[in-house]
Amino acid sequence: MKKQHEIVLLTCLLMLMVCMGCNKRPDGWPEIFPFKMTFTDNGQPSKNMIVIMNRIDGSGGNWGVGGVTDEKGVLVVKTSFQDYAENGAPAGKYKILLTVSPPPFDDSIPALQNLSGPELDAARMKLAKEHADKFSEFIPVSLRTPASPLEVEVTSSKTESEVHVELKDYR
Repeated sequence: MKKQHEIVLLTCLLMLMVCMGCNKRPDGWPEIFPFKMTFTDNGQPSKNMIVIMNRIDGSGGNWGVGGVTDEKGVLVVKTSFQDYAENGAPAGKYKILLTVSPPPFDDSIPALQNLSGPELDAARMKLAKEHADKFSEFIPVSLRTPASPLEVEVTSSKTESEVHVELKDYR
């Protein structure tokens, strides 16, 4: 009986050590500073937009910076690499690119009910295109390309910086 307890205890300890290593800060990880962005269009929140932040000087490393806006059009910027992420971004100047995230296409959508195989795939593709077309109307073309005129600067301040972007200003 004592041997079984030792095996269980050692197994739990090993699992804990593995899990602690899973969320370990990667080598070369930059210092991260709190940064938030709010997006509106004619004063209305721009929700579910994917925001990609690219370092202007090209020194972005292997990590990604950005995220998805919430229901209020707010993005708490995250910096991530593989399975590790932190709120905030490395200090520097960034170009901002915007795109849309397709909604989940599950069986609750009437157009997808009673479909399967290639028909289901085709219906999902059609809905994704309609969704992208609808939302690309409110994201100005200039903000969907690498030549985006929208630039922000993340400062090396421990106090959260915030930027407001009004999409109509880029049409």
